[in-house]
Amino acid sequence: MSTESSMKHIFNLLFLVLIMFDNACLCFMVFETIATNLGLHTEIHDILYPKFTLPLTAISLTASIFMTAVIAHERYGAIQYPILHRQSQISAKSRRILLTKYISIVLVLSLIHI
Repeated sequence: MSTESSMKHIFNLLFLVLIMFDNACLCFMVFETIATNLGLHTEIHDILYPKFTLPLTAISLTASIFMTAVIAHERYGAIQYPILHRQSQISAKSRRILLTKYISIVLVLSLIHI
């Protein structure tokens, strides 16, 4: 269970975003697998797959990989520079700015990768 105090840490927030990217990727992959293996191909599926499903699957998979690297980078900073890391986590505004920066970098890189 998440409490208010546990969600104050940037690691927990980044991990929550990673879970969302992973779930999005899994949903798109399961959708495609079910449609392919159960013979549920329709004209709508044939239209949506190259324009919607395939790109979003690739974007969410790439974002998941990059988010894992961001979490590793954040943990490295927390271990290498504990005082500086602790000071940067004091205010909610600084945590929100850092989280926004991390997520926007991941999304931009994921979109560029495609």
